[in-house]
Amino acid sequence: MFTDVHSFSTLPLRSNHPVPGQDWPGRHEGLTVRESDILLLVAHGLCNQDISERLFLSINSIKSYIRSAYRKMAVESRTQAVLWAIEHGFRPDLTVVEEHRPAV
Repeated sequence: MFTDVHSFSTLPLRSNHPVPGQDWPGRHEGLTVRESDILLLVAHGLCNQDISERLFLSINSIKSYIRSAYRKMAVESRTQAVLWAIEHGFRPDLTVVEEHRPAV
């Protein structure tokens, strides 16, 4: 399912309970579905606060998921995480992010 809960535009988020046999980027590297969803939003360029609001999770939960994902990916920075994500099948659609950026 592709739904952004705030504006109903498309962002590829998956359920926390995938159907048996279903796959997601990062699964084979040990990422959970939730970590994968959050990493995708990081790769889209969203900050932790924006991710928190979109997923209806606390900022501390987002930070915890990100730390856990970083350990599994063996990265130390957000930039490294985005590069890892792209190399492992995450394909951010930057046009989606542009629609959500506030006007300057």
